Amino acid sequence: MKGSQQAKLKGPDRVDLIWRRLERHSRKVENRRISSLFDDDAGRAERFAAEHDGLYFDYSKTNIDERTLDWLIELATVARVPRQRDRIFEGHCHNQTEQRAVRHTFLRDHAVLSSENEVGDVRHRVGQQLGRALNFAAKVRSGDFASSSGREFSDVVNIGIGGSDLGPAMCTAAVASGTQNPRVHFMSNVDGAHVADVLRPLNPERTLVIVCSKTFSTRETMTNAATARAWLNATVGESASASHMVAVSNSIGRTSEFGVPASQTFAFDEAIGGRFSVWGPVGLSFMIAAGRRK
Repeated sequence: MKGSQQAKLKGPDRVDLIWRRLERHSRKVENRRISSLFDDDAGRAERFAAEHDGLYFDYSKTNIDERTLDWLIELATVARVPRQRDRIFEGHCHNQTEQRAVRHTFLRDHAVLSSENEVGDVRHRVGQQLGRALNFAAKVRSGDFASSSGREFSDVVNIGIGGSDLGPAMCTAAVASGTQNPRVHFMSNVDGAHVADVLRPLNPERTLVIVCSKTFSTRETMTNAATARAWLNATVGESASASHMVAVSNSIGRTSEFGVPASQTFAFDEAIGGRFSVWGPVGLSFMIAAGRRK
């Protein structure tokens, strides 16, 4: 097909053409040494990299060249990727299976915005939820929210499993290690040996327990939560242990029955797909570990 004919192709036909170009080019260069790309281009490291807001992305050490990059950008443009990205940020429905919007990006916007429509209402609620969690984390770090004895918390234990554990645990290990005040620990395994390993070195009088479960009925999480509550009760007393417990859940009734006050319960919005993201209230333990950045 001649160039003039290729230029006239639109939509799916144009996408298909670019894909076939990329596939042919991939087969042609698949055995190329990446080091040869640096030999041929002294400025490769600078040109095949991007930086934004403190994040640096280096893709120079991949088998990508100028031609591949141009075709990928053209493919994204023809496939209307920028428009689909904008629609995600605007809160349009993208999850066709569940007929849900993909609004997890709202979790990264900490501003409490005014409610003008359905999307604005969701953003407003998410902003409020994040604000509560961030303010509480700051109070724990400063000692304004203290233990039943009035002393600052020296340790925080996050009890959860799956999305209620993995994100906060990963971020805490990656970012906050060595700088935590208080120290943050994660309990996900229902095995008694794991529970004992986490709790044994800690002082119950200076430990805050976060129980993270959407329904507050996940068996592994609630088993470990009951163990932690008994551990607190044995030292600080049943009436005082409420000052040492926090819940991240949408089941206010169950958290209250468990002994966690509503003021220490943090909900996450049902309208957000990916609400177990570390960037929502589920990340409360990480907020405490890392502290709020300006």
